[in-house]
Amino acid sequence: MTSGPYFWTTGNAAKAYCLQWIANEVEKRGVDAPLTILDMGSGTSGNFAEFLQANPKVGYIGVEPYALACEAARKLLPQRENIRIVNDLAYDLYGRVITEPVDIVVSFSVMEHVVQRPRYLQTVYDCLKEGGTFLINYDAGHFNPNRDLKEKLKTFLSPWMARLGMEGRYQKFVPEQDFRQWVQQIGFEIVEAKSFNTQMKGLHKRIPSAHQQEHQRRWLEYEEWLNEIVTDYSDADAFLWLSRNFILRK
Repeated sequence: MTSGPYFWTTGNAAKAYCLQWIANEVEKRGVDAPLTILDMGSGTSGNFAEFLQANPKVGYIGVEPYALACEAARKLLPQRENIRIVNDLAYDLYGRVITEPVDIVVSFSVMEHVVQRPRYLQTVYDCLKEGGTFLINYDAGHFNPNRDLKEKLKTFLSPWMARLGMEGRYQKFVPEQDFRQWVQQIGFEIVEAKSFNTQMKGLHKRIPSAHQQEHQRRWLEYEEWLNEIVTDYSDADAFLWLSRNFILRK
């Protein structure tokens, strides 16, 4: 039997944490102050399907470069006017795709696949309202030295593939110092930095569906406690915590 909060997505502590943050913001604002979310690199939008079904006043714009993923997202999400999926690269969106600034931008497991990272982050900043929030997490699992040869080869070849126009195949580690420098130069305030997704991320797949909500609750509770007592972070820790999570404010 599950106790505590309901998780709109499970299997990834960083994403579950961000969805809970957004759910709390929606509740705090109330129905008279709806918000709009821009999802950069939205994939099939599976993280938001149930959440948007339960919160009809919340607007959602998903931007995704893969046409098939966009098609799947349009089938998965509720059909309403305040939800749209855009098949495009997540660069230079404001004034071209986004005509009104949004309240929240999310970027889940995308930054490690972005070629033009300062340009991507500048796009987020431009699309946000003043005081708006950017929730971002990115992963290091692709770059673990213990990964198989196929994954290592993909990382090695991806810069060359990107130069040939196959930007979607790109993957490169995101150094902590670089990320902090980019966001501060653009003008973001770093509100919070946490690390998530210990090896329990792999274990979650073995949890029976009837117990996944409870496992996610216990897992996230444990990792939040770890963040309280382990406050220093370096790139050497990236393979202990597979995801780095930031809350930024414009």
